[in-house]
Amino acid sequence: MKTHLSLRKICLVLLTFIPGITTSVIDAQDSIPNPSFEEWETISLPAPFNPYTEPVGWGTLNGVAEGVTKTTDAKDGQFAARIASKKMNLGKFGTFITANLMSGDYSSVLEGKTNEPEFGFPYTKQPFALTFWYKYFPVENDTASIYVELNTKRGIYGRYSARGVLKVTKTVNDWTKGIVEISYDDFPPYENPDTCVIDITSSLSGITRNGDPGFGASEEGSVLYIDGLSFEMDEPQDYGFEKDGIYYRITSSSEKTVAVNGVYGLVDINIPQSVNYNQVDYTVTSVDDECFSEFADTPDSIIHSVIFPPSIKTMGKRVFGSCVALRFVGLPSSLTTISQEMFYACHNLAEITIPESITSIGDGAFAECTHLSSINIPNKLTSIGQYAFVGCQSLSTISLPSSITTLGQYAFSGCANLNSIYAYSQVPLNLTNSAGIFSGVNTGTCTLYVTNDDAKKLYAQADVWKDFIKMQSIIPSKVNSTSTGKLTVIIKDGRLQITGLTQTEQLAIYTAQGIRMYLGTTADQVIYQKSFLKHSVYLIKIGEQSFKISY
Repeated sequence: MKTHLSLRKICLVLLTFIPGITTSVIDAQDSIPNPSFEEWETISLPAPFNPYTEPVGWGTLNGVAEGVTKTTDAKDGQFAARIASKKMNLGKFGTFITANLMSGDYSSVLEGKTNEPEFGFPYTKQPFALTFWYKYFPVENDTASIYVELNTKRGIYGRYSARGVLKVTKTVNDWTKGIVEISYDDFPPYENPDTCVIDITSSLSGITRNGDPGFGASEEGSVLYIDGLSFEMDEPQDYGFEKDGIYYRITSSSEKTVAVNGVYGLVDINIPQSVNYNQVDYTVTSVDDECFSEFADTPDSIIHSVIFPPSIKTMGKRVFGSCVALRFVGLPSSLTTISQEMFYACHNLAEITIPESITSIGDGAFAECTHLSSINIPNKLTSIGQYAFVGCQSLSTISLPSSITTLGQYAFSGCANLNSIYAYSQVPLNLTNSAGIFSGVNTGTCTLYVTNDDAKKLYAQADVWKDFIKMQSIIPSKVNSTSTGKLTVIIKDGRLQITGLTQTEQLAIYTAQGIRMYLGTTADQVIYQKSFLKHSVYLIKIGEQSFKISY
């Protein structure tokens, strides 16, 4: 993220009129000064500057153009700050359009009392967000910005510990709660800051010189109302830590839980179920957004495999995005969702086992996984998001359980080598809102397998599904025998027994409704046994042979 320096830049331009400038910070308490803008003071400056008012503890350029004013249209208390972008003529430096309110004090410099502009205020805590109330009325395509920065050298060019920004691009007529999430971008030990700078502008660039659109994009007349600033403190203040090359973020001190936040220098990663920090045992329960993708292409971190413990309940977006060297992931059985773009562009991921606990696959979850050839779809899955498997050129087979109710648009677009689709719903899913779902799939050569002959008639008449020229029933209309040659299948005492095997074959077991309840191999066993849950009719497929059997 680039640092937002709009008011600082302009202040430094102004201060070139005054020789011998150095920088420091205002000496105050460890809290936001005048956070609801209840206190204002009048500043009288020597020529050529004009007298003006500004909030106590905050700096403005009102001495050049009065863009920040006190208003009784407030949300928190009696007053709020109104920030309206104004045009300023700075002589040889050109004409600028800006309106900023920044924590600190500049009047003493402009008055000639000191040569040290005071950017920011002393602050040593580690908040996770800045909250406030705001309204915004932009001119044309202008953008407002609320920026917060924590640094560690008490000055304008301090070493950044954390930063965050909220950009507002549309009109906001009523008072609205705003949140700036603060990102701590240093690696542990997460050094505490000593300075906080808050920079608020009604025009994002803050500077448009001589009408040159290449220099900035501010618009004169954009108005931002701001009130009730407050820091939200994470618990505990110790934001995170590192253990064995894995970075963790503490999510709850009371429940003693952490999220995996990143890694560095690791190739094959085994995430522990718990980790000890400061003599406290924390349970690892989640994985943050882009956790591994941020480190995927660094020279010291080419990730090949990751195994997760069963304590993981949630994973954020794009966790493995662009991890091009990733070959294996062991997902936890406690996970219920494959999040948005979780495996985006993992080009070397050839196969993955999805836990039976998964009920949804998010948008773009496996998009552009160009070597993904095999994936199991759990029987409890209810939705596959849009673009979920787009561009999976090596995918040859996909199974759609009867539990699925939603297939997103372009979900399998570009799967050029898809040669078989198993649809286990007796009634074909309505694909009216699933535009382009099979675009790029050869419907002339790809076989659509459906549960039985009755379902085949329905699919042959349903939009999109009927485009598949080759359509077959999973359960043939007539399977009269339980033996073929030396191969015999019986159910005895609730156990499936197979005799006469001469080689390993693929074994699949289906209910009479076409729901697959088991998929595996005979594993070179002369007798194979499988427990059955209830009395019913089952279809057993061993290699190319089928057996219908009652129990």
